[in-house]
Amino acid sequence: MKTLVVHPDDRTTDFLKPIYNRLSDTTVLTGGNYSSNEMNKLIESHDRVIMLGHGWAHGLLSKDAFTHSTYIINQSNADALRAKDNSVFIWCYAEDFVARNNLKGICTGMFISEPLEALMNDVDY
Repeated sequence: MKTLVVHPDDRTTDFLKPIYNRLSDTTVLTGGNYSSNEMNKLIESHDRVIMLGHGWAHGLLSKDAFTHSTYIINQSNADALRAKDNSVFIWCYAEDFVARNNLKGICTGMFISEPLEALMNDVDY
């Protein structure tokens, strides 16, 4: 199974790497300059897409690792992702993005991944 991993380079999300680092036949994107059309072509050319990092209900944030826009995965990628039934969406509020765009796969809600988020959400760490 050919897998596309989109994981913006960010030390605060390095703990997510074990999710994909042993998969074979994997293309890992950690940064670069990809337009929405280029990202859609990459999504379409893989059997599965795993997206990880910081995000919001509007998509996966590029975190300055991807230079094209604020989000590396967003509404403009929904049609390409909708063709998949086994995607993995791991970022805060990914479940809202998945529901809004009628996507399939495994997704997360809000989760604390760094001290600043714990402070913002009044959670002891």
